[in-house]
Order: sequence, then C-alpha cells, then structure tokens
Amino acid sequence: MEIAKKYLVTHIPNLEDWDKREIKYYYINFDPEIKVKKTNGEYFLIIDNIKLDEEIEISISIDEFEKLKNIAGGCYLVIDSHSTVLDGNSCRIDIYKNIDELATVEIKFNGIRESVRFPNPDWFGQDITTNSSYNNSSLATHQFLNA
Repeated sequence: MEIAKKYLVTHIPNLEDWDKREIKYYYINFDPEIKVKKTNGEYFLIIDNIKLDEEIEISISIDEFEKLKNIAGGCYLVIDSHSTVLDGNSCRIDIYKNIDELATVEIKFNGIRESVRFPNPDWFGQDITTNSSYNNSSLATHQFLNA
C-alpha cells in the first residue's frame, strides 16, 4: 500500500539533477473540485470528487483552457515542480511561485515500514500530511494564512 507524506521545505536543496516542469492550476469550483491545468504545453480540465476519491482528467485545447481560466478569477497556483527518486522513493518538491516563500515536498513510500525507516533530509520541515490548509485548493484561495 502506497503511503504519501508531505512536508514544508525549510530550504531548497540542490535541484540541478531533478526533473522540472511548471504547472499552472486555475480553480473554477471547489465542491466538486473543478480546475484547468497547463503543463508542458498540454492543457487539461480536471474534475476531482474528493468524497468519492475519483478524478477525471480530460485533454482540452488552448482556446478551451483560456476560456475556462478566465472563469477562475483569482483562484490559481503557479508551481515549479521538481521530481526525483530519493532512496528509492518518488519525491516531488513544489515551489509556489505566486505564494511568497512557500515550498512543499511530497514523498511516496511503498508501505508504512519504508515511511517509518526513511531518514528525513535536513530540508524536510514540519509534517503537513494531514493539514488540509496546505492542499492545493486551499492554497489557491490563500486559506493557509489562517492555519
């Protein structure tokens, strides 16, 4: 069973050898979560029903993206996402470009045993795995400031 943990990043490690992509999310609705995404020159409409743990991702055109993006207003995120494998575990650092000084790291383990044994690097800060204030939808509305 895959286990994912999420932490604040205290300082950015050397990302020279990490894969990088910019992701832009524009939130149209929050329940269910409806957003559009731009990454690597591709555009998507995403419907995420958290209650049912179900996500639908549909490829859309740039014109459709632009029209839907305008509906979102000020609810958006611009993220530099860096990924690598860290001690055999998938790891991703998200640096939020439109939120000052916020970076998070998510690491995925193959099971509980691996997650407990993993020695967190010194740049892993506070564990925010269960803190919904740091979900992307909350960050898009800047609710995290009240956490």
